[in-house]
Amino acid sequence: MALESVSGQVKRIGCHYTDNTCFVALDSANFGASLGCANPGTEFRFDGADTPAGKRAYASFLAAYLSQRTVGVVLDGCSAQGYPALRYFNLL
Repeated sequence: MALESVSGQVKRIGCHYTDNTCFVALDSANFGASLGCANPGTEFRFDGADTPAGKRAYASFLAAYLSQRTVGVVLDGCSAQGYPALRYFNLL
């Protein structure tokens, strides 16, 4: 299993209106190429915006955005849209 770690401040956060996918963009170097993702860059995605874990992740990333805190994320594979996919995270 290939994992990739990255950290940075949250620069953009949102969710798709038509499904349960949320996205977060960081002020970091590009990531995701080592995972074989079709859309490497500074954005990752996570599913489950309607689940307790997804709501917790969104709230944590929103809090990090509003407070300009750095987050550390570990990415595991690629989302259905070809972006790096979130495995777990922490606020630094």
